[in-house]
Amino acid sequence: MKIAYVDFYKDSKSDKSTSAVERKMQAQIRALEQLGEVVRHSYDNQSGGRIIAIVRMITRRLPFFPSKVVYRYDSSYDGIDAMYFRRTTLDSFAVRFFKNVKKYNPRCKIVMELPTYPYDKEMTSFIEWPRLIKDRWNRKKLKHYIDRIVTFSDDDVIFGIPTIRTMNGIDFDTVPPRVVHENAETEIHAIMVANFASWHGLDKLIDGMIKYYSELPKRRFILHIVGGGKAVEEEINKVKGSNIIENVIFHGPLWGASLHDIYNRVTLAIDICDIDEHGIFISSSLKTREYVAKGLPVVGAIEIDLSRSMKDYFYRFKDPHIIDVHEIIDFHDTIYHDKQSYYTVPHKIRELAKTVCDIHVVMNPVIQFFQDT
Repeated sequence: MKIAYVDFYKDSKSDKSTSAVERKMQAQIRALEQLGEVVRHSYDNQSGGRIIAIVRMITRRLPFFPSKVVYRYDSSYDGIDAMYFRRTTLDSFAVRFFKNVKKYNPRCKIVMELPTYPYDKEMTSFIEWPRLIKDRWNRKKLKHYIDRIVTFSDDDVIFGIPTIRTMNGIDFDTVPPRVVHENAETEIHAIMVANFASWHGLDKLIDGMIKYYSELPKRRFILHIVGGGKAVEEEINKVKGSNIIENVIFHGPLWGASLHDIYNRVTLAIDICDIDEHGIFISSSLKTREYVAKGLPVVGAIEIDLSRSMKDYFYRFKDPHIIDVHEIIDFHDTIYHDKQSYYTVPHKIRELAKTVCDIHVVMNPVIQFFQDT
């Protein structure tokens, strides 16, 4: 079987790439390779100088110009049996591309992944509104060419197209398990890893810690922040003048051995701490997969899809508007109830998670669809 994997992404294709999305795409390709040859077609719009970039920013919002890149059919797609397409903003160029794929490869099955759904609220700003209009207009035509939509939502049909319901996954073989830190029992270390934006709710978590330490608690709770972004810069200034300066550690962006070292020091992971402003109330983030692959229980403000299969190791805050550190500690102590559990829990979480969100598990429904005649 000959498969085309089509994506829009600007990061390096190297295995050493630090991007979680890039690592996921490489893992998807490896999973699909059990069916035969997989050729990756990666598009970007990074070529050209500053002036060209400005022109693109303007024209991408106009009716007859591409929203991201120009998808064009060429001979490299001849003879393909299947296509896995990661959605960008839909436009007439994408629709025409799908039409030509079917024209020259009538038996080809096209599957399109929607990394986020619904996604309209991601483009509701005034400057993004024209792109949303184009997307809404062109998505109506997809049902003539797309055979299945891969979704992490609970929808059975999207845009009039049957879905393949699965979840985000990672390659567990590329994520080493954490090693239990010798001081795990004496104080609680938690980690939050992200390219931080306002919707991660880091401000609410910091506020919750300030309130917790204002009560002069006996239990020490230490937060490791890994990643950058404007939201982090704002919280660094807040922490400097607060009572938690010794209990919040800003590591900046880390990867590889440096990140692994921090994972070895923590016993809990923290997901999104705010209700999603885009209307997504179930988290299927890649980061939660990394957390459980490391053998960490997870807390957050919104439901995490993994909690449906691993409910004992996930906790959702009672009030997502106010982060109560006491809740986090109580949940932590139900997981680690004795000295031995600090050693057994990581293995239990990782092994259970591997049966749920390893890339080979989550890609299996897609592989089955491609195999079915």
